[in-house]
Amino acid sequence: MTFYQGTNGRVAVLIPGRSYSPNHPLLYYAREVLLVQGWSVEEVWWNPEDLASEEAVIRRVEAVLDTVTDPSPLVVGKSLGSLALPLVVQRGWSAIWLTPLLNDPELIAALKNVKSKTLLVGGTADDCWDSDVARGASGAQVLELPGADHGLEISGNPLASVELLKEIVATMTLFVESL
Repeated sequence: MTFYQGTNGRVAVLIPGRSYSPNHPLLYYAREVLLVQGWSVEEVWWNPEDLASEEAVIRRVEAVLDTVTDPSPLVVGKSLGSLALPLVVQRGWSAIWLTPLLNDPELIAALKNVKSKTLLVGGTADDCWDSDVARGASGAQVLELPGADHGLEISGNPLASVELLKEIVATMTLFVESL
């Protein structure tokens, strides 16, 4: 884990994807958005044993979440990290889910019980994204990106991908400002 100290007493936890570390663009800029606004940021980095199964991922994330003392933290999860969604919903915490696994029945069920501010970000060219499930999430804000894949990029078009990243960062900035 890597910890960045903020100035406002608020804490965010970044949970990466299987092959998408906190140094990849979406999570890197999520961290930057949070730090600029004074949040402390705890980044989860996977150990090989954490990736042995979905249950191992959930155990690892739950152990990290159990250390959070901020009464209203923010969780930012990418792809595999969205397996923590039911835990976060149960705790009533706010979250940003980047390419959540909206084809997982447990996540779909948990989204129907969201009570705190939640942002779902996904692309229409991502097999794990389901527009209907996202829009049916209880009160969640949705940013759906036409043609974006699971990396929230437009395959073969780096300039379009950078434009998407700009839109995602702007949306995350406004979302974090609203907390």
